[in-house]
Amino acid sequence: MSNLLEIRDASRQVSDSFSLRNANLSIESGEIVGLVGANGAGKTTIIRAALGLLKLDSGYAALFGEPLAADTPDADARRLRSRVGVVFDTCPYPSEITVSQVGTCIAPAFPTWDSTCFEALIERFGLEPKKKVKSLSRGMGMKLQ
Repeated sequence: MSNLLEIRDASRQVSDSFSLRNANLSIESGEIVGLVGANGAGKTTIIRAALGLLKLDSGYAALFGEPLAADTPDADARRLRSRVGVVFDTCPYPSEITVSQVGTCIAPAFPTWDSTCFEALIERFGLEPKKKVKSLSRGMGMKLQ
């Protein structure tokens, strides 16, 4: 089986002060990867390249063995992206909604959303459905994501 994510020799001039040059990343099935680095190191650029959200100046990006670039047909890109999860270090949801309301808020963005699975994960991760997002610890906010 091919890698879940493959980025080879990816380069992109982002601005006069930053360019990504010859980046390589391979993620195999079962791996969990975190991108850590200084501000401006290229973490967001790598994520955007991996998801086909920007056009590389050179190089190659593929998800699940299929090439993904800024010019990939929308239906194909959506199908591939729907299989990817990204967790940021801060919880991006509105602070005044509850944990259970998050599902209602984000479900429209995911064509394969499964509310039963979401509720089971809330329970599995020990999240209180009626607790407001603003009162979650950083770690619990990451679990919610």
